[in-house]
Amino acid sequence: MTTDLGADHLFLGIIDPAIAIAVTTPGDIDEPEGAAAATALVQAIAEEPGVTATVSYWTSGQPEALRGTDDRTGQLLVYTQDLIVDDQMVLANKLVEDYGEGFEGFEGLEVQVGGFAAVSDSITQHVTEDLARAESIAIPLSMLLLVLVFGSIVSAGLPFSVALGAILGSFFVLWLVTLATDVSVFALNLITGLGLGLGIDYALLIVNRFREERSRGLSTPDAVVRTVGTAGRTGG
Repeated sequence: MTTDLGADHLFLGIIDPAIAIAVTTPGDIDEPEGAAAATALVQAIAEEPGVTATVSYWTSGQPEALRGTDDRTGQLLVYTQDLIVDDQMVLANKLVEDYGEGFEGFEGLEVQVGGFAAVSDSITQHVTEDLARAESIAIPLSMLLLVLVFGSIVSAGLPFSVALGAILGSFFVLWLVTLATDVSVFALNLITGLGLGLGIDYALLIVNRFREERSRGLSTPDAVVRTVGTAGRTGG
């Protein structure tokens, strides 16, 4: 059951809101029509799962601290008992999707969802999308360049084989870490990027050394032994 904390709690500093929402009415913030729509919005958000309490200009005694300087905007502070940031981000994401840009559920209101959880969720989404886009470009381009450098698809596939083993091993270790503590979602992209980078770098070193030994007249088995005995130690 959600409650409105009231204006007095706003100044006590006892609870920090997880989400701050700016609600702009069509006319003056105190006009009956706009105030009724804003109040209905507050009540709707208060009933959202995960929301434990709300403080708003319209339902908390119209405190000046929650009134915008344009006389049209009021603040709605959303509280939750979830202390885990990821859970707060999930709630923020839902409020953005349900009440954010393009929201037309209450006539004439403009709703902007902010606060730490909402900003963190937005940053996470944008960075994740950007990293995925970068990887979708970098991996095919790297494969093409490796084919040109190594001269064959088999040789070009070697770096990805090395990287695959490193990435899967790192994912397993990361999974064990998540059993004890929270891990940032960016760790996945970091592991993928480092795994590919180190895999390509190590493969270039090995293949180049192997070709050097072959150019010196060594047979393939002897060149492999020589390569592993010298450049192969770099991987350790």
